[in-house]
Amino acid sequence: MMHAAGQARRIGVNLNQAVAAGHSGEPPPELWCYIEAAARTVQHLDDLGEEIRRRLP
Repeated sequence: MMHAAGQARRIGVNLNQAVAAGHSGEPPPELWCYIEAAARTVQHLDDLGEEIRRRLP
């Protein structure tokens, strides 16, 4: 889980940089890639957290 959280933070940093670059003109083409990766990562973390919660007494 620690590795996944680190990956989510890195994706978030890349997403923030892409959005900032988009404010100065045309959004970079990788913006949607970062958005989709961030959404998938957060969903996986949510699913994992829910699975762990169900297994705890």
